[in-house]
Amino acid sequence: MAHRFKKHYTLAEARAMMPRVREWLDSMVQLRHEYATISKRVDNMMSAQSDVGGDSVNHSIKLLSEIQAILGEFKRHQIFIKDAERGLVDFPSRRGTREVFLCWEKSEDDIAHWHELDTALYCIATKLFLAMCCGQTTNARCTRFTSPSVSSGEGCAMKRLGFHGASFGAAL
Repeated sequence: MAHRFKKHYTLAEARAMMPRVREWLDSMVQLRHEYATISKRVDNMMSAQSDVGGDSVNHSIKLLSEIQAILGEFKRHQIFIKDAERGLVDFPSRRGTREVFLCWEKSEDDIAHWHELDTALYCIATKLFLAMCCGQTTNARCTRFTSPSVSSGEGCAMKRLGFHGASFGAAL
């Protein structure tokens, strides 16, 4: 079976990348805001028909280069940015023979969700509505990792999908 991605992260590997990813995201957001400020300054100078060369242009080019370098790190590690401002990223992974994404947002302490490759927007919405019990949805396209102690009822989406009762890392 051909896979779309060369790199497939285990949960442990993705967790190990979280500090670097958080740092890259924070830097990128800061650089983007700084670039927006410089860009407005250059636009104002152009509107006033002032000379736009010099420090402002050089600084904006430097900022774009730094942003590009950070994006290059994401690309090199095959980590996908879904929303830079929120810090929402996907790590390619596998569930058995299926390729899936481990879904993480920098405001979260841990990676707690995964979703199919084509259901990212559904996953974002589902994450907003999932409570501690994973049995609240019958069509779980974005699934919360849970321990057996959280929910063990027949209505549990994890159980219906065959993932209930095992840690995610072991299921890979």
